[in-house]
Amino acid sequence: MIKIKYIAFFTLSFLVFSCKENNTTEKKVEDSIEKIEGEETPKNNAISSIKENEISKLIAGGSEPSWNLFINKLDGGSYSFKLLTLATDEGEITGTLQQIENSINASITEVVFKGTDTNKNIIEIIRSNIKCTDLSGESRDGTVQVKWKKFDFVGCDYTKK
Repeated sequence: MIKIKYIAFFTLSFLVFSCKENNTTEKKVEDSIEKIEGEETPKNNAISSIKENEISKLIAGGSEPSWNLFINKLDGGSYSFKLLTLATDEGEITGTLQQIENSINASITEVVFKGTDTNKNIIEIIRSNIKCTDLSGESRDGTVQVKWKKFDFVGCDYTKK
């Protein structure tokens, strides 16, 4: 009878701690998305509001090749961006954007940005509400496409809402 109690206690403890570890792992992944160059973005500023197609912040990424995009709204209505990719040796690509177009086409809402990087290369970013599945198999609320130089990156919107 004592052995059964120990086995039940051990099994229950194992289940509780394994669930707790899973939550910790998910939290670490979410926190790593919010980090830009080792500097953590405060959670209350990481909110993106897609209210009538207005975006205050956008965090996106994809693979093949690996890329990450960070967009922040600036005072005056323009946006700054940072594109990190393993596709080139250029390192961090930064520049400015303008929100060009708000279009509603059937059930697809798109927000389009156009701008230039610091080397005067044109960049176009399209954020749509088409569902996206990331490499972990998790479904995301939006798809992001980045056209820059000869590259056409497609990935998911990871912005916290």
